[in-house]
Amino acid sequence: MSDPFSPIDQRLKQPHEERLSIGLLLLWTAVTAALLGYDRATSQPSNGELGSFPLLMAFVVSPLVAVGLSAWVLMLWRWYTEGPPFPSQPGHWLLLAFGFTSVATLLMRMMTFISLTGLPGSSFYVGVNFVALAFAMILNIAASIATRDRWRILFAIGVAANALAIFMMLLLRLDFQFLVAVNLLRQLLGWGYGLALLVLAVADLRQGVRRDNVHWIGVIVVAGYLIYTTALPFLIRFVQ
Repeated sequence: MSDPFSPIDQRLKQPHEERLSIGLLLLWTAVTAALLGYDRATSQPSNGELGSFPLLMAFVVSPLVAVGLSAWVLMLWRWYTEGPPFPSQPGHWLLLAFGFTSVATLLMRMMTFISLTGLPGSSFYVGVNFVALAFAMILNIAASIATRDRWRILFAIGVAANALAIFMMLLLRLDFQFLVAVNLLRQLLGWGYGLALLVLAVADLRQGVRRDNVHWIGVIVVAGYLIYTTALPFLIRFVQ
């Protein structure tokens, strides 16, 4: 009986390979510009301690988020034109999950900005956060079902992390120490997600598993964002 995770079996039935086109690059550039404009419009006034650091971080993060949003545009376009299916590889699913989470974060940032101006906006913050976590969990479930190889482990960790976050939201009034323990477990799942991403990518490279460019872009974008979120507190301390 053959191993379903073996690279030989994976080569026998390869999904459609996505290629970078000029249209995708133009879309990515346009979305990046729009996100930079959004960042400028919703940025809170700085007290001067960080200087131009927030603007620099916006130039770092916006291109990453733009890739995730472009993946959604590509998926909807393929669905509308009945073209080759997208997503078809694990990295494609990573981009979709990252793009959706980024949109939810942008919406919550907008609500925070609105509430600071005195208009009602904070009342929708918890609801949007809950819906975002629930949809992200469903998206990871779909990815784990659609993925036929060991990458489903990564999406299973994503399901667990989102489910735990929802669990925390529903139990906010419980004992503080309990919430600290649950939050620590969530952080451990986040570290496990990053480690699993690294191990799976290295395993594919070492075994010569064929993946298209968009798959690897998804891996690099998500890994880069995880590194960014981990290093950001230390960078802020350094700048201050």
